Amino acid sequence: MEKLNINAKKILLWHLFFILGALLSSIFLNIYIWKETWDLKIVALFNIILLFFMTIFFVVIGWIIKNKYRRFLYFFACLWEALTFLVLAILGKESINYIYFIAIFQWIFAWAYRVIHHTNQIDNTKVANRWNFEWTLRSLVMILKFWTPIIAGFIISSFSYGYNIIFFLSFLAFLLSAFIGNIKINYPKNKLKYNLWETFKLLISTKIFLYILILQFLIAFMVGTPFVEKILPLILYSFNNSESELGLLIWLFTLISIIGSYLLWKFFSKKLYKQIWIIFSLVYAFSLIIIIIFPLYTIYWIFSAILLLSITFISIPYKVISDNAMWERKDFEKHRIEYIVIREIFLNAWRIFLLVILFFAWDMRQENLRFLLYTVFIISLLYPVFYLQLFKETPKKAL
Repeated sequence: MEKLNINAKKILLWHLFFILGALLSSIFLNIYIWKETWDLKIVALFNIILLFFMTIFFVVIGWIIKNKYRRFLYFFACLWEALTFLVLAILGKESINYIYFIAIFQWIFAWAYRVIHHTNQIDNTKVANRWNFEWTLRSLVMILKFWTPIIAGFIISSFSYGYNIIFFLSFLAFLLSAFIGNIKINYPKNKLKYNLWETFKLLISTKIFLYILILQFLIAFMVGTPFVEKILPLILYSFNNSESELGLLIWLFTLISIIGSYLLWKFFSKKLYKQIWIIFSLVYAFSLIIIIIFPLYTIYWIFSAILLLSITFISIPYKVISDNAMWERKDFEKHRIEYIVIREIFLNAWRIFLLVILFFAWDMRQENLRFLLYTVFIISLLYPVFYLQLFKETPKKAL
């Protein structure tokens, strides 16, 4: 497996600081809104607004960075995210009065970072080392996930201004990401036209890309941010109303995922990824149905751990195949940014749909969440079906 170049290593470093800022706050920000309002509709609407403006701005950012400005916008996006959490840290409980405005403010520029990060990643890796990059990134992120939730939970539970401290630490992490994110970017020699419609027609008319987009939709339900980082922690928190215990549970889940990822990396070859992917997709579905049938606290945290372990085996192969499929095209440079933007639009559109379901749940009681959980369960059964179709269409050199 080919080693990563210096740019790829820098991308790993600055992305880890960005993820650190997100991990410190993303889970507990929704808990914070829920705790201050006890209104599930406010939590759902906050995230719907956030994702809506993020999706619109993806389109604009793709157009801006198509030929230049990528480095400047990366810095500006991280700085904007840092300032958002500085505002949250200063306002404290008063921020709830401006929570919808903060949702717009936070993401209108900050998630320019996502498009830029994926573009830089594709440009600075290749088929020979993309598995290496994804596994290295996932392993380092897991190490962060191993420590940050339990530390954040301890700080919030131990200090009266615990949430303010966490938001300030997020501000520092995003600020560091802004200032260390500096790589050489090779812009196109000839100006390229930004054409989302042309790329979209290419994607839906090519089987491999059509299946990638369908799987992106399914992933949005199964392993996307709304369910894993927002809804599931809220459900666990509703049992005991303890941030420190929630942090401890997430720490335990991450430990299990780290062990599972290491075993997969150490003992399984890429030849078995097809079988492993299908097995863990079914394990994911099984875990969900157990949670639905037996909605007890112990059942929730045991099968949430299994569910999160499954995500490791589901998401990495998909990400590598989807990047390699575009990389292998001769007109790769012409379509790559539009491809990333469309992929993210598909992801966010269905994330919003999942949050709309949450919006109509009156509270965190199981009977009100059952429709949402059944929806995710049905989607998880479809995932291995479309994955098999994707695998048939994927050339061996793209695996």
